[in-house]
Amino acid sequence: MDAAAISYSSTSSSGASLAAIDLSGISALQNVSAGTTVSFRLVNWGASTSTGTWYIYDTSNSTSADFAVTGIVTPVVTTFPDLTISKSHSGTFTQGDTSRTYTLTVTNSGNATTSGTVSVVDTVPSGLVATGISGTGWTATGGTFGVNRSDALAAGASYPPITVTVDVATNAAALVTNTATVAGGGETNTANDSASDPTAITALTPSQAWRLQWFGDSSNSGAGADGTITAGDGLTNLQKYAFDMNPFVPSVSPVTYDMNSGFLRGSTPKNASATDITFGFEVTSDLKTSTSWTTSGITIDQNTATLLQAHDNIPLGGTTPRFMRLRVTRP
Repeated sequence: MDAAAISYSSTSSSGASLAAIDLSGISALQNVSAGTTVSFRLVNWGASTSTGTWYIYDTSNSTSADFAVTGIVTPVVTTFPDLTISKSHSGTFTQGDTSRTYTLTVTNSGNATTSGTVSVVDTVPSGLVATGISGTGWTATGGTFGVNRSDALAAGASYPPITVTVDVATNAAALVTNTATVAGGGETNTANDSASDPTAITALTPSQAWRLQWFGDSSNSGAGADGTITAGDGLTNLQKYAFDMNPFVPSVSPVTYDMNSGFLRGSTPKNASATDITFGFEVTSDLKTSTSWTTSGITIDQNTATLLQAHDNIPLGGTTPRFMRLRVTRP
C-alpha cells in the first residue's frame, strides 16, 4: 500500500532534490518492534505528456518502482525496573514435620533501578502452617504473611533471600503448592510477579502417626521407640500400639488363652489402624530352646481388623507339653 503521496515541481535543468519525507503520520509504521526490516519504494510518474516532466532514473513514463531504500527500525528504548521472584524448598516434607523452609529471591530483571517500596507476600496452602518469614533487610508486614523494603535495587541484581518457615499438618495432602508474589519498586510489568513451588508431602505410616500423637516425634527412637516400656508395666510401646493403648497408662496384656475347645487357643485384640505391623501366634514344646517357637501347626480361627484368634493343632491331654505366645512384629 502507498504510505504517502508526494509531489514537487522544478524548472531546474539540473534536477532537484526531494525534501525529507516525514513518516510520523503513517500509522502502519508506528510502534514497530525493534529489528523489523521495512522497505520503502519510490514510484514517480508524470503528466500525460512528457513536456516539462522529470523522472528519477526512469527511461519511460511508467509507474514501476524506480529505486528502493531499505533500513532497520530502531525504536526509542524505554527503561523500567521489572521485579521477578523465584521460590524453592529444601529437604523432604513429611506429615507432622516442623520448621521446614522455603527460600524466596527477588530479582530486578528490568533495565532500570527500582524506586519505592517492594513487597513480598507468601500464600501458604492448606496443609502447611506458616510460622516465620524473615530475610536480611526485610521488614515483616502486618495483616498479611509478607515482608517489604524500600532500598533501591539495581538492574540485574537481587535482594538478600527470604526464608519462610512452615510446619506440616499431620493430614497434609500428598501435594501442596506454595505461592509467593512480589510488587512495587516502580515496575510496570506485573505479568511475571509470582512463583509457585509444588511440594510433595510424604505420608506418615500408622505407627509414626501414633508416636507423633503420644510423644510428639514420629521417629522410632528415644521415649517413643518400639522397645521402650513407658508406663513400667512390662508392655513395650510396640505392644501398646498393637493393642491401641495409651502408652503412659499402666495396663495388663489383653491377650488371653483358653483350653475350652480341647486345644490350646489364643485370642488378642488388634488396633485396626496398625496396618504396618504383623500379629501371629506361635507354639512350642520346648521353652528352653528359643528357636523352637513356630507358626507351623497353628490354625487361624478368626482374623479381622480388630481380633485374631488361633489354636494349636495338637489336642490337649497328650504327653508332650505345649506352649503358645503372641508375636507382634514390624515387617
